Amino acid sequence: MPHNRIRFMFMAATTLLIVIVLSLTGALNISAFKKNYTESLTSNYAVLAEETVKKIEYAVKYGKPLTNFQGMEVLLQELKDRASEVEATHVVNTEGAVIYDEHGRGPADAGIDARMEPPVPLEDQNFQVLKHDGNETIYVPIHDRTGEWIGSLAMGLKPSLIAQEVNPYMWKLMIYLGLFAAAAVLLLVLFLYRFSILSSDGSLKRAKLLTVIFLIIGLIQISFGVLNYTLLKDRYLETVKQNTSIVLNVIQQDIENVLSKGVSYQDIYGLGDYMNQMIDSIPEIERVSIMNTDFTTEELQTDTSYSVYTYTVPLVPDAEQEVAYMAVVDVSKSYIASKTLNSMLDTGTMVIISFLLLVEITLILLILLYQRIQQHTDADRSAKTGAGLMDRTIVRPLGFLVFASVYLSSAFIPVLMKDLYEPILGLSEDIVLGLPISAEMLMLAISSILAGYWIDKKGWKPSFLTGMLTIGLGLLLSAIAWDALVFIGARAVVGVGFGLTLMAMQAFTVTAPTEEAKNEALAALNSGAYAGINCGVVIGAMVADHLGFTQVFLIGVALSVLGFWFAAQFIVNTGKPVGPEPSSAVHRVPVQQDQMQQEGSALRRFITDRSILFFFLLVIFPVAIGGMFLYYYFPLYAESVGTSPSNVGRAFLLNGLCIVFLGPLLSKYAERYLGAKMAMFVSGCITVLALAVFAISGSMLTAFVAVILLGIAEGFGITAQINYFTERPITTELGEGKAMGYYSLIENAGQMIGPLVFGLFVTLGASQGVGLISVMMLAALLLFAWLTRQRKRSVKGTSIGGEV
Repeated sequence: MPHNRIRFMFMAATTLLIVIVLSLTGALNISAFKKNYTESLTSNYAVLAEETVKKIEYAVKYGKPLTNFQGMEVLLQELKDRASEVEATHVVNTEGAVIYDEHGRGPADAGIDARMEPPVPLEDQNFQVLKHDGNETIYVPIHDRTGEWIGSLAMGLKPSLIAQEVNPYMWKLMIYLGLFAAAAVLLLVLFLYRFSILSSDGSLKRAKLLTVIFLIIGLIQISFGVLNYTLLKDRYLETVKQNTSIVLNVIQQDIENVLSKGVSYQDIYGLGDYMNQMIDSIPEIERVSIMNTDFTTEELQTDTSYSVYTYTVPLVPDAEQEVAYMAVVDVSKSYIASKTLNSMLDTGTMVIISFLLLVEITLILLILLYQRIQQHTDADRSAKTGAGLMDRTIVRPLGFLVFASVYLSSAFIPVLMKDLYEPILGLSEDIVLGLPISAEMLMLAISSILAGYWIDKKGWKPSFLTGMLTIGLGLLLSAIAWDALVFIGARAVVGVGFGLTLMAMQAFTVTAPTEEAKNEALAALNSGAYAGINCGVVIGAMVADHLGFTQVFLIGVALSVLGFWFAAQFIVNTGKPVGPEPSSAVHRVPVQQDQMQQEGSALRRFITDRSILFFFLLVIFPVAIGGMFLYYYFPLYAESVGTSPSNVGRAFLLNGLCIVFLGPLLSKYAERYLGAKMAMFVSGCITVLALAVFAISGSMLTAFVAVILLGIAEGFGITAQINYFTERPITTELGEGKAMGYYSLIENAGQMIGPLVFGLFVTLGASQGVGLISVMMLAALLLFAWLTRQRKRSVKGTSIGGEV
C-alpha cells in the first residue's frame, strides 16, 4: 500500500476522533450551561408565582373554593404583566386539567379535557419544572387550610427566553471548538508529512504514533477544557446577575406596596421571615438585606452593583423620614463555585475518557491499517486471513464496543427502576428495584451456557452477531419501557445478548494457534472490556445527567450496531479446534463413550470436592454479592442524597481505574509475598472493609471510599481467585475451560442474587443492612480460612491429600 495513502487514512481517522472528542466535551458544557441557567431562571420566576399562590391560598383559607374563584383571571394577568417573559399562566387541578387561565375559566370548566403535564405532590421543594408544548413550565403547588395539595399554579416561559441566552454561548463555544480542532489537525499533518510512520520492514510504528496522538489530543483537550470552564463560569455569573434582578424587582414592589399604606421601614412586620423565604426559594442567594444608606460608608451605586456577587436596587423612602434605602442581594459564592466545579469535573473527566477512547480507536485504526498493508504486501493473502493465522488481538475493539454498550446505563439502572416502580408479587420496593439487574445476570448465566453448545457447532461469529443484535434490542426496549415489568424484561434481553457475545469473544481468543497468541488475545479482550466499562459508565452517566436516560440507551443501540458491523465486516468465523479423526470408524463410538464416562466421572469429583465447594460457597458467592453494592445500592443512595448521575459515573470511573492501573501492580506483589490463597483472603477482607466503612458512617464521602476500596479489592482479587482455583488438582483433571465455566456460573449467581440481598437487608436501615452483609461476608471468609487450615492439618503426616 502506498505510504501517502496510509498517511491519508490515518489522518482522516484521527481527525474524526479529534472532532468527536472535542464535540462531546463541548456538547456536555453547553448542556451544563443550559441546565444551570434554566435552574437559576426558573427558581427566580418561581418567586413571582409564589407571591400569587400566597394570595390564592389566603382566599382559600377563608372559604373561597379553588373551583369557583372569582377574580382568578385578574391575579393571573397581574402575574403575567409583572414579567414580560411569561407566555401564559394557568391554574390546574391535581390531575393537570386547566381550570383557569388569565382570560377566565379554563377548558376543564366547560367539560373540555385540556390537560397539561400533571404535576406531582412536592415534599422537599417549593416548585417543579416540567415541559408543556416544548416550553419550560413552572408549577407551584396550592394548598388548602389543612395543608392538602389541591392544585398548582402553572407559569409557562417563552421558548425564546432560554434560547437567547444559550445560543450565543453555544456559537462562541463552537467557534473555539473549530479553531482547536483545526490546530490539532495542523499539528497532525505536520507530523505525518515530516516523519515516516512505517519502519524499514513495512510495519507501522505503533509506539511513535500513539505517543504523538496522545500529546496532540491531550494538549488540545486540556486547553479546550480550560477555555470551556472559563467561559462557563463567566457566562453563568452573568446569567445569575440577570436572574437576580427579578428577585430585586419583587422585593422592591412588595416593600413599596407596604410603604404606600403609611408603614415605616422600622414597623414592617415579618421582614426577616420574608427575606429568609427568598433565600430558601433561590439557592443562588446567600443573603437579602434592606440597607439604610445614610448609615453606611458605601456610596449609593447607580449601576446597581457593588461587586460581581452583590446586586442592589434603590427603594423609596418611608412616609416619616426622607432616608435613602436600598435592597441588597448577595449571591452565594459557594453555590456558584459548586455549579462551575461540576463543569470543571465534567471537563477533567472527559480528558481522562478521551485518552481511553483515543487508545481504543487508535488501536482499531492501527489493526485495520496493518491488515490493509498485509493484504497489499503478501502474495498469499488467504494465508493471512485464515482462521489459524488471524491476529486475534482484533478482539479488543469488540470487547470495547460490547462492554461500553452494556455498561452505559450501569450508573442509574436502579434509579430508573425507582421511577418506574410498581408493586410486584408483594415484594418490598427495595427488592423490586434490584430485579432488573438480577434478571440481567440470570439470563447472562443461562445464555452463556447455551452459547457454548452453539459455538461448538457453528463457530464464534453467529453467536456474537446474534448477541449484538439482542443487546441492541434490549437497549431499545429499555429506552421505551413504559412500566417496571417491561423494563425488567428489557434488561433480561440485554443479559441474553451479553452472554452470547461474551462467550463468543472468549471462544474466539482460545482458538488461537499458539499459547502465546491465546494469551495476547485474552489480554487484548480484557483491556478492551475494562476500557469499555470505564468509558461506557462515565459517558452514560454524564449524558443521563444532561440529556436524560433515554438518550443513553439509544447511544448503546448505536454502539451495538457498530459492533455488529465491525465483526461482520472485518473478522472471519472460526470454530472450535478439532483434533485428528480416528483412523477407523469401527473404534469411534467406544472411544467416545469411554471419553464421556471419564468426563462424567471427573465432573462428579469436581462438584463434590470439598475444596471447590468451600471456594464457591464461602469466597466466590459472597464476594460477588458484596460487589453488587456498586451496581445496585450505590446509585440509589447517591440519588437519595441529591448526587448527580455525573458524579456517580465518576465514582465508577475511580473504581475502574483502580482495577486497571492498581490491579496488575497489586497482583504482582500479592502473588509474590502472599500467595494465591492469602491474596484472595486479603482481597475479600478489603471488600468487607469497604462495606463496613459505609455502614459505620453512611455518607457520600464514605460511599466514594467504599467504591474505591471495592476497585482495589477486585483489581488483584480476581487474579488471586482464578490462580487459586486453577491450581486445584481437580480443576486440572476436569479441564480449565469447563471448570472456568462453572466458576463463571457461581459468580453470575452471586451477582444475580446480590441486588435482592441488598434490597432485603436495607429494609432494616441503610447502615444496619450494609453492615450486616459485611459481617456475613467476613464470617464466610473466616470460615473458609478455618476449614481449609483444618483440612490441611487433618492429613498432615499422610501420603495423600494436601492443602484444600
